[in-house]
Amino acid sequence: MKLIDITGPLVNGMWEFGPPFPTLHVEEHTDHKEGFGDFSYTAINGLHALTGTYVETPAHYLGYENSYLIADVTLDRLVDLPCVVLNVQTAKPDAKGRLRVTLEDLLACANSAQVREGDAILVGVGWGDRMWYSQDHFPRSPYFTGDAFHWMLDRRPTVIGTDTSSWENLEDPAGFFPRFYEQDVLMLAGLMNLKAVTAPRVQLSILPLRLENSCASPCRAFVRQE
Repeated sequence: MKLIDITGPLVNGMWEFGPPFPTLHVEEHTDHKEGFGDFSYTAINGLHALTGTYVETPAHYLGYENSYLIADVTLDRLVDLPCVVLNVQTAKPDAKGRLRVTLEDLLACANSAQVREGDAILVGVGWGDRMWYSQDHFPRSPYFTGDAFHWMLDRRPTVIGTDTSSWENLEDPAGFFPRFYEQDVLMLAGLMNLKAVTAPRVQLSILPLRLENSCASPCRAFVRQE
């Protein structure tokens, strides 16, 4: 059994979404407390719920009053989930140079036929590994065509996750987000190291903060590969 960490590091200079989201700044401090002595701690400024590797509920799109929040997600929806990791090898750039993941690209993955109803589906194109420290991570992110994303939704997944940060081509959207959120699928984004997953089927665990009044949370995510 092998545990594979698919979480990106929270570190100064990492990618960000840009305004209105704040910029992450991690800073080490030292101080002194009478009776205890010298100590060190870390200040984490600019941390928001969609920082780095994060998990999100439909409340992000549907509104807090119309859905559930991250603290409401039970552990059975987060731990040891049956999962298929599709490492895409054939995606081609569009006319503007952004990688476009098509249905043909998903089906070309050797384990695409392994996807079962209720699985978590993770899609990797190597973006997180190459672009974690680039501010092009979000604006130049690979995206899905409509038929590719609807194919995943037709599998009735519990989670869809990627090593990218934008699933739609916002300049010419395919329009799959309403179905995604209404179908009650958790979003897992900002992943890394998916190429290390080689088994056709694995188990996924997602560990968000127990954060109240939030639709999302930064998280630690890993897969268990037999």
